[in-house]
Amino acid sequence: MRNILIFALCALASSAAEAPGSSHSPSFKFGTVHGEPDDYANSTSVQVKNFKECIEKCSAIFDCIVASQKSPSEPCNLFLWNSVEKVKRNDSGGEGLTAFRVFTEQPSCKLNVALLLNGKKYQIYSNDTQHYLWTINAAADGWTIKYSRS
Repeated sequence: MRNILIFALCALASSAAEAPGSSHSPSFKFGTVHGEPDDYANSTSVQVKNFKECIEKCSAIFDCIVASQKSPSEPCNLFLWNSVEKVKRNDSGGEGLTAFRVFTEQPSCKLNVALLLNGKKYQIYSNDTQHYLWTINAAADGWTIKYSRS
């Protein structure tokens, strides 16, 4: 019931804020999937109360692009640009939740994660599409991330 209420409030806020025919300005958001990075060696571990706080911690770090948490009782792992290359789906051996930073005009409440995490290129700087980029691609067992400094 709580999820329905949150969705309804989000949808109401989204529709109230939009004028007919208007579009959203692109901004950084996080798309969440069920899975985990395949390597934690280059991550920073932080204690959080829940996954929402995990995403908030990542959002507060300029070049953090992935936040992951195996379970509510475990720490959150934050990954900076060029520190993670693969995220495996839960049905391929992964655990928990992972959020990818994306730059999109889609409303936060209505992110099309399947579209945003397949072949899309993102940037660290919102106004620079040539430097410090990463591309997320869907794979059979999860997602891959490639980096380019250009």
